[in-house]
Amino acid sequence: MTERVIEEISIGPQLTLTLHDCSRLLTGDRWQVILEARLEIDLSPDLWSGDQAPEPSREAMRELMGDTQSFVQRRERIFISAKEREPLLKEFIGGIKTDLVPYLQHPAFVKRFLEKQYREKKERSQWPDQS
Repeated sequence: MTERVIEEISIGPQLTLTLHDCSRLLTGDRWQVILEARLEIDLSPDLWSGDQAPEPSREAMRELMGDTQSFVQRRERIFISAKEREPLLKEFIGGIKTDLVPYLQHPAFVKRFLEKQYREKKERSQWPDQS
């Protein structure tokens, strides 16, 4: 099965969480049920209010990480019967809405996520080349 967008949820100004059904048929009537939640974060200047400006600067982040960063979370189960597939997807969606959406809506989420991504990428860029 091809990937399809199930729902888009507004997280805040300029932020939309997109839920994707990435399920695929394994064999017979058995499925690998996958729900992927994706949040694309553009490093635009109006993303932060003055007191939430990231450290390091937005320009340094853009230079190292590019213009956007993706937050992705997957919910997955394998060998699910065809009749259980849709109810399981609905359960996954409910869990995303009750657990993940409030977490993403926290005022400090974007700043902390981008700072963590920056630190990790900077650390990896300082490792010796293994080629």
